[in-house]
Amino acid sequence: MALHSRFGGSIADRYMNCAGSVALCATVPPKKVGVKAEIGTAAHDLAALCLTTDTDAAHYVGEFFPREDPGPLGRFLCTEEMARAVQVYLDAVRAELALTPDAEIYVEVGFAFDLPSADEGEVFGTTDAMVYHPSTGRLRVFDYKHGEGISVSAEDNSQLKFYAGGAVFSKPDWRLTKVILTIAQPRARDADEVGKIKDFE
Repeated sequence: MALHSRFGGSIADRYMNCAGSVALCATVPPKKVGVKAEIGTAAHDLAALCLTTDTDAAHYVGEFFPREDPGPLGRFLCTEEMARAVQVYLDAVRAELALTPDAEIYVEVGFAFDLPSADEGEVFGTTDAMVYHPSTGRLRVFDYKHGEGISVSAEDNSQLKFYAGGAVFSKPDWRLTKVILTIAQPRARDADEVGKIKDFE
């Protein structure tokens, strides 16, 4: 089971607005993992596999994910619906990768912030995918959301800013001229109105 930081990106908006929430949340029992969260994890595993093996999601329809560490609720079948949603994300990442011949892709890369106000290694996270272009200094940070409920905006998104900050601090030799934060949420209820891929520069 993957470790989760008390200061992770997915909860950055909460503790950035209420620092005391970290201590308060430590006093309550951990939240139970739901089926939808596990399906989201399976979709992320599928996406990472496709990006690292240069395959399309449809190739894995009928297979079970996660392939390793199935979690408390077991393994989940890759359906045609899951494959279609993940493919939207894959296409966006690959389109970014095709912009320059020297583009570099980073999939599920972990990082840690060295902060004087936290214990060593306590503030960490993992990006879904990043594409960096050394020739132009352009960095695009992707976050895949498989959920179909709440629509997540990319604008000034705390989670994505956390991931972008992790990328910048872990790659001090990068020369950045532009950072684009991208939410891929193809199954959101309003995806047809606001778009399945949302950017904030």
